[in-house]
Amino acid sequence: MENQTQRITDMRKEHTKDVEAFDGWLDSIINMKHKPSARKDHSATVDELWVDFESCFDAMKGFLHYKPFFEAYHWQLMQEFHGDGVYYLELRMALPKLFDTDGKELGQPEVLSLLHRIVEEFRLQHPAFHGVKVILAKHKNMNDQELENALKLYDALRYF
Repeated sequence: MENQTQRITDMRKEHTKDVEAFDGWLDSIINMKHKPSARKDHSATVDELWVDFESCFDAMKGFLHYKPFFEAYHWQLMQEFHGDGVYYLELRMALPKLFDTDGKELGQPEVLSLLHRIVEEFRLQHPAFHGVKVILAKHKNMNDQELENALKLYDALRYF
């Protein structure tokens, strides 16, 4: 399947007649405060909140799976925690496949290696920062075969 990813800057250029509307649309799909479960006149159930929460992450997958964004996001994450005096992080995450500017796909071992490089570079610039522990997680609705595959992958990656 061909990569259908578009750059946000290109999408904004396509909407030059109403950039504010485009920005509002983008904010509405990635921000919980705009979701139905966040309405002040509505007492949301846990299931409604979860659906809205997951919809934000679904909308952001394109960002989070794009290598330059992934790198910048994790660098900024460490920067903000470091600024708050937090020098060790534990990140619970699945290791997504990433794609770079050329459309090349990076598998989970490469993603873990990339994250390790980002952390090491950050530590060189911020000696007080101790590091990051990655806690590998998978989606709660995975089937037995997906779970078995994930356990094999996690076992292979445990010494990374």
